[in-house]
Amino acid sequence: MYTLNKSPQRKQKTTIFEEDNSPQRNTMQVNIDMSTAKDRAKSHDESRGRSNSKDKKKKKDKKDKKGKKDKKSKSKSGKKDKKDKKDKKKKKKKSKSSKSSGSSSSEKIVHKNAVYKGETKHGKRHGKGKLEWKNGDKYQGEFKNDKREGKGHMKWHNGDEYEGKWESDMCHGYGEYTWKGGRKYKGQFKKNQRHGDGSYSVKEGKAQLEKYNGTWKNDLIHGLGEASW
Repeated sequence: MYTLNKSPQRKQKTTIFEEDNSPQRNTMQVNIDMSTAKDRAKSHDESRGRSNSKDKKKKKDKKDKKGKKDKKSKSKSGKKDKKDKKDKKKKKKKSKSSKSSGSSSSEKIVHKNAVYKGETKHGKRHGKGKLEWKNGDKYQGEFKNDKREGKGHMKWHNGDEYEGKWESDMCHGYGEYTWKGGRKYKGQFKKNQRHGDGSYSVKEGKAQLEKYNGTWKNDLIHGLGEASW
């Protein structure tokens, strides 16, 4: 016979989980998540605000720089305009003076027996110029109203020369006349004639043959003077 050994029964340990239906934990978690989201949004807004302020500052700096450049360009343009106005005024004055005087520094006039190069006024020889004849005579000096007047030098084709004052195409005033053969007169002239005080000399090479120093009238010795032969 078998004997039934009755061992004591093991007690089964049962763990009972109670369901926590209270909303406290979930609410706490949601609150944490919401605060984190708010912090993130706040930091994002702050960073965005900083970037916006930086952008605004940059735009302002650019605007200021542009304004300074515009001011400089305006000042430069203003100075340029003033300079242009001054130049225009000067040009107008020059054109007015040239019109009023009617002069030209490089005009050429061809006459029947001569050619003139120099300044003119109203189509006439006036001012400084040069006149050359076909026969070889040359004059260089001052003109007035189409005539030799003022200081000038004349050289004739035969070798004679005169340098001095002119009036109405004639030797008039102080001048020096030299003949080809060696004769020379220094003194006053009146309408192409020796008139007034003057000296006359005749040379042959270095030797002086004649000399007179005294007064003249109508191209002749007249009055007091000193002569030597």
